[in-house]
Amino acid sequence: MKKFLSLLFALLLLLCSCGGGKTEESTITEYVPETADTGILFSAAGFENVYDEELGATWIYRAGIESGFFTRILVYNSGNVSLRIICTDALSFEYGGVTYEIKDGDMSADKNMINVLQNIADGGECKIDVRYITEEEREALSDMLRLYKASYAGIYEGETKSVSDVDPEKKTRIYESDKYSIKYPSGYTAEENDGSLTITSNSKESSYISIRYTDADFSPVIADKESVKNNVTAQGGKLISDITKTSLNGSAAYKYCYVINGVYITQYLADGGRGTYIITAGTYEKNDIVAETIVYTFKLK
Repeated sequence: MKKFLSLLFALLLLLCSCGGGKTEESTITEYVPETADTGILFSAAGFENVYDEELGATWIYRAGIESGFFTRILVYNSGNVSLRIICTDALSFEYGGVTYEIKDGDMSADKNMINVLQNIADGGECKIDVRYITEEEREALSDMLRLYKASYAGIYEGETKSVSDVDPEKKTRIYESDKYSIKYPSGYTAEENDGSLTITSNSKESSYISIRYTDADFSPVIADKESVKNNVTAQGGKLISDITKTSLNGSAAYKYCYVINGVYITQYLADGGRGTYIITAGTYEKNDIVAETIVYTFKLK
C-alpha cells in the first residue's frame, strides 16, 4: 500500500507547472453497498423495464431507444447483472480502426468492451455498417453506462422514480468542502494531505482517487496531446488513449488514460471556475468501473 500511495503522489507531479491549492475543511457521512445494487437499476428515473419470462430476467433500457445501436441492462432473477450491446442495423460496429462483432443481434459487454463503449459515449467516432452513430444513440449510451456503473459502485447521481423506491438505509459516504463534494463507497477511506484529497480502497486490489486544485486556467492548452504525452513519458508511463472531452455534473473536463509501473491511470482535468481541478483515478485493474463512477460524482457547489 505504501508503494501504491508513493506512486500516487509522484503522479501528481505530471502537471508540475500548475500551482498548488488548498483543500477546504471537510465533513464525512456514512455508507454505500460494495456489490451490484439492483435497487438503483429499478429506481432510476428515465428508464423503463420489462420482464422476459423466457430468460427469467428483466430488461432495463432508456425510453425511446428501440432500434439502431444501443445498450440494455439485463437483471436475472438470481440478481446477476449483464450489460448487453444491441445493433438492429448490422452485426458489427467499428471504433478506433477495429471491428467488433455483435453475434445474434446482441452480446454481453466485458470490462474491455465497456471501456470501448465509454470512449464512444465520450465522443469517439463509431461507424455502424455505412453510417456513423447518431447523437441520440451516443446520449443514450452515455446514460446507460452511467446507470450500469452506478449499480456496481452503489452510487447513483440522478433522479429516481419515487422517493419511496429508495431504501432510506442506503447512504453514501460524502466528502464535502466549501468548493465541491464527492461520494464514495464504504470500502474506501478519504484523507487530506498537503492540500489534496485522496480516496483509497481498503481492499487488497487497491485503487484510489485523488483531487487537487490549481490556479492554472482551464483551457484546451492544458490538454494538448503532445504536452500530455511528454509529461507521461517523462515519468516512465505510456499514454494509452486519446484526450477526450467529458462532463462531471455540469463541469467541463478533459480525460485521458495512461499506464505506469503496472498502474492504470485515468486523468481528469475539470473546469473549476477560476482554476482547474486535477482528478486522478488509479488502479491495478484496467477499466475499474467503481473508481470511474466515484469520479463522476464530483460536483462543484
